[in-house]
Amino acid sequence: MDGVIELVGRTSQWRRRMRSDGGGAVIAAWLRPLAGAGGGVVGVYLPEERVPDGAALPVRTQAFVRAVLRPLRVHALDGDHRLPQAPDATLLALEAQEALAWDRMTPPLPWGGVPVVLAAPPRVVGAGRLADLVDLPDMCGWFPDDAALAGATLAIGCAIGGVTAEVGGRSWLRPLVWLAAADAAGRA
Repeated sequence: MDGVIELVGRTSQWRRRMRSDGGGAVIAAWLRPLAGAGGGVVGVYLPEERVPDGAALPVRTQAFVRAVLRPLRVHALDGDHRLPQAPDATLLALEAQEALAWDRMTPPLPWGGVPVVLAAPPRVVGAGRLADLVDLPDMCGWFPDDAALAGATLAIGCAIGGVTAEVGGRSWLRPLVWLAAADAAGRA
């Protein structure tokens, strides 16, 4: 899933987080996209060795982030959005290639999307359909309205984000990939 996605949004404080798989640390922040291929809230991270002090990253401001969809589960810190299936963890969906203060002039490029394989047929939820994803087990696919084709096993991920809910004094996260129906060649 190496298609580059560009987002503009407001970042939280960048903080050091430990990978759940024991593979070391990353520097991560929450991003609330304003424009580009995203919505809601999404976790963004950089390997710690690429930004050892974190000083060059835009903090609590509008940022331009160029990243790839490469979900990573990390141990949750106080104030993090948590995963319902792993309450001590959270999911950072995007590995940033760069994160800069936004100059308010550079628009994000449209995201070409990535093909994703559905684990099962989408199920109706509200005004759309949710689907489990084979290659992204900690994320759900979301088809708005009737965008899902009956019997489809392949879709195109065309936007990224997450929905949060406050329950029991904690914030819970449902990471989402917005989906579009794919043709037989795997294109939207």
